[in-house]
Amino acid sequence: MPSNKEISKMLRTKIEEKSKIEESSDYVSVTGYGHRLIMGPEGIKIGNSLIPFKKINGIYTEKDNSVLGVKLKLMVNGGTIKIKDVNQKEANKFIIAVSEKLKELEEEKIENTGEISPMDEIKKAKELLDIGALNEEEFIEIKEKYLKKI
Repeated sequence: MPSNKEISKMLRTKIEEKSKIEESSDYVSVTGYGHRLIMGPEGIKIGNSLIPFKKINGIYTEKDNSVLGVKLKLMVNGGTIKIKDVNQKEANKFIIAVSEKLKELEEEKIENTGEISPMDEIKKAKELLDIGALNEEEFIEIKEKYLKKI
């Protein structure tokens, strides 16, 4: 039968091993009012749905009316997903992780193709329109310019 000292050492080893696994994990999660977002290698999972990274146009926080946290907004093709009452620190970690993954995928895409596609440029312009950095006229001008290249 192991001594208390040996048991303590075994437990510490198990805890350290578990921590290493969690630190090297490709998964990051954030929880808000009634929802949990989990970022994995293929995209972001919300409930039973998986949103592939290629459909994600942007992610940011917005001040929420509640005292519990912020509102996390995930811009995807076809709309925006809003999660309320998200802890600010959790939201920031999640945004950084998602942004880094999107940047990594974009860099891989550029390396593989050598250039950014016209559809990517239109998508970026739409994102800028959605956040108010472009007006409707500027967006239409950019969109028409890149549609001619297709």
